[in-house]
Amino acid sequence: MLRHILVVILSIHLSLLASAEARPVFGTKGMVSTAHPAATDAGVKMLRLGGNAADSAAAAAFALAVVEPYSSGIGGGGFALIKFGSELHFMDFRETAPAQARHDMYIEDGKPNPLLSRDGPLSVAVPGAVMGYLELQEKYGKLKRRDILKPAIEFATKGIRVDSRFQEYLNWRLEQLRADPESAKIFLVKDDKGNYTQVPEVGHIIKQKDLAWTLRQIQKHGAKAFYRGKVAKRLAKDMKNRGGILTLKDLNAYKVRYRKPLVGSFRGHAIASSPPPSSGGQIVLTILHALENISAKTDWRDPQILHKYIEISKRAYADRALLGDPGFVPDITPDLIQKDRAKLLTQIIQPKAEPAINIPAGQGAQLPHDLNKRIADHIKESNDTTHLCTLDKEGNAVSMTTTINYGWGAALVAKGTGVVWNDEMDDFAVAPGTPNAYGIVGSTANAVMPGKVPLSSMSPTLVFAGPTTDSPLYMVVGSPGGSRIPSTVAQAIWHFIDHNADAERALGIGRIHHQHLPDTVFIEPFSLEPATRQALENLGHRFTTKNPWSNATLIAVDPESNIRSAAADPRGVGTAAAE
Repeated sequence: MLRHILVVILSIHLSLLASAEARPVFGTKGMVSTAHPAATDAGVKMLRLGGNAADSAAAAAFALAVVEPYSSGIGGGGFALIKFGSELHFMDFRETAPAQARHDMYIEDGKPNPLLSRDGPLSVAVPGAVMGYLELQEKYGKLKRRDILKPAIEFATKGIRVDSRFQEYLNWRLEQLRADPESAKIFLVKDDKGNYTQVPEVGHIIKQKDLAWTLRQIQKHGAKAFYRGKVAKRLAKDMKNRGGILTLKDLNAYKVRYRKPLVGSFRGHAIASSPPPSSGGQIVLTILHALENISAKTDWRDPQILHKYIEISKRAYADRALLGDPGFVPDITPDLIQKDRAKLLTQIIQPKAEPAINIPAGQGAQLPHDLNKRIADHIKESNDTTHLCTLDKEGNAVSMTTTINYGWGAALVAKGTGVVWNDEMDDFAVAPGTPNAYGIVGSTANAVMPGKVPLSSMSPTLVFAGPTTDSPLYMVVGSPGGSRIPSTVAQAIWHFIDHNADAERALGIGRIHHQHLPDTVFIEPFSLEPATRQALENLGHRFTTKNPWSNATLIAVDPESNIRSAAADPRGVGTAAAE
């Protein structure tokens, strides 16, 4: 097993991004890996203060809300998979639909209007991030709340430097940010007419004084400041003034939920991942369970192996249409991730690509015969994201994915708070058959309802050295990236275990993604050699090349030596660090 920890030099061209930031770090104590150096530093500081993995994760998450406002923030929510001692916990602090939400609220003139769920006040769901971060720290951590908030407050007060990634995200949604005076005056600079319309230069310092005030309120009063106190009142007033439906009562009612992690295995390694209302764990485990039926010794770049991987992915993602918030629709994930079903899925793969339209959700699974009716009856009755991994010297770990959904969320900042509002309502099915911002086609199971949690792809995951979750920890892994999150996580685990990849290389290998619909294989520019791509095209696969995606993080532990290694995705600006 030590082979996974030692740096292995492999000459596989076009498959690994070169980046100094991505190089794994090694140690025998605590480890932190996040999407931004400042957040990594905040997490490590907590460990050096005597804190544990929960303290580190909470501090890093609050820091990311300041330094990475385009991907995460306290106006959003997320999931955390937590290992403390021998116990596993899955914390759901995902956003929820406001009480006034309706299943048809994004229909205009009889037609769905996806922009209503993506931009503006009607796209905002009730944020859960603040309660999630604080409850994680208070329940499992050792330090004081003031310690956890200190780095984020400092970043907001003193300012953060704009880098090229920050600029990229600003340019992406510049029109929407310009349209909101609060967003514009914080994140943009003045043009020659004195209006906040321009993207700042690299190196420009952005100070977020209103956000600093909000964070100090949280530091002093805890979660009640955000959900019941001064901050809550400002948030509710902002929504009312904008014509939104989120109210103070919605904030007052928010609670964190705890769910049972989804557990499977791969090559003798137990794997714990996210249950519904995330589809992530189901997709990750379906893919890995199916890959067990393919020889580990075979070169993954073999067109026949990739053909099977793509066909497996189509089926894993097709299942997503059956999932939703388990408080509202039946949870059939245990049926979907059965090993026998995974074996069947590999056996029915055809020699050539099968059209996605011919692949039904739940193919080969033993599901209730009246499942669709039960979902429908229940409804009648009632890429941008970020991930962090922390591990302390005692072996406690947190894998946490947080989001405001689309880049810059709703592209609105709540006046007087500095809080970037999420646009998480877009993760519901705007209307059955209508794709969201990530191309995911919605289903009735994920229809909008008051108090409901939208279906997610977030996949915080833990891998263990043996066949049960009582075995020593082996990997802490996760990723942002919308619908591409589960495939990113599955591939990182696959490459680490089957292909002699260390932490750096497991993240750096070019990614391949098929999400059932649209019926195309998404690849990064460096993913496939021309001959391999041609061979797959001859098998009927169609390709769409996209810029490098996701910004995954990973920590690995060698159970024999206790040597830990950590890396951040070479595609981003993130870093890993040791205590």
